[in-house]
Amino acid sequence: MERIPYKERKVLSKLIKTLGLKWRSLGRAMGRSHTVIMYEVKNHSSPYLDYNAEVAQGIYERKQTKKRKTKKLLQNKSLLNYIIK
Repeated sequence: MERIPYKERKVLSKLIKTLGLKWRSLGRAMGRSHTVIMYEVKNHSSPYLDYNAEVAQGIYERKQTKKRKTKKLLQNKSLLNYIIK
């Protein structure tokens, strides 16, 4: 899925307040697919608040830190040794 930068999140937040949650209208206004906009709003917003760019950015950054950054073989030395043998 495409990443939406913080500046576009701010624009999206303002557009949602004016247009509402009309995915295709928001997508056309931002020059993006409506599915990208729908994903962004559903997965980067608080369940208790309306879409907010700052909250969305925080959720995105938390998800990025949880990603696995090291390779599986480097984490498991016994598996690496087994494969080498």
